Amino acid sequence: MAKNNRTTSTPRRATAAKATNEPLLPLWRTVRAAWAAEAGAENENGPTVKAYRAAFAAFEKVKPTTTLGLFLTLLHSDEGDNFADEHPAAVDAIIAQLQAANVPLRSLAKAKKGSAQ
Repeated sequence: MAKNNRTTSTPRRATAAKATNEPLLPLWRTVRAAWAAEAGAENENGPTVKAYRAAFAAFEKVKPTTTLGLFLTLLHSDEGDNFADEHPAAVDAIIAQLQAANVPLRSLAKAKKGSAQ
């Protein structure tokens, strides 16, 4: 019997532990890291600047798929970038919470349609 209980609870744990699949998170982290490195560099055409520009361009093309992605798009502005610079611990905490929640934007649209009826 204990074996049956373990097998039924394993998929729940796997679902709860599933990492977010938000494609904007690694791009945003790359942009931030490259920007931080670029701030100390003086070469406008160096590999750090090229990495920053490539990550920034890629970020612009990707649509958010989760509430985390929506938050990252808000950070992807001058005001958002300033906020992230001034409050890095808060931004990291918000990202961690949104990543753990892993709420797809599709589910929010479905919930909104259901409440409109």
